[in-house]
Amino acid sequence: MDEPLLTVNVRTLNGRHAEVEVKGEVDSSTQDLLRRELLGLIDKGALDLVVDLREVSFLDSSGLRGMIESVQRGATLRLRHLQPAVQKVFDIVTIPGVTIER
Repeated sequence: MDEPLLTVNVRTLNGRHAEVEVKGEVDSSTQDLLRRELLGLIDKGALDLVVDLREVSFLDSSGLRGMIESVQRGATLRLRHLQPAVQKVFDIVTIPGVTIER
């Protein structure tokens, strides 16, 4: 059986705070999974979202959709452990409400 291209695991959900671990590639074919998970956490009341991207090898502009929608719904996102290929995206694009922790 093939491994999924993307997995999203909620490590912590504590009221307004949630921590999420993402693994794989975030692109047009997988971005909806990340989007659904982030928006689902917001629906549960979490507005402080920490997203660990240490195991994300690729993220394109379509992968930003869920992050942008999360901020539009009032959440703040802190992205951690960006790989160089993912960091390049955020060197080009700034999203208010998204903080890159180095």
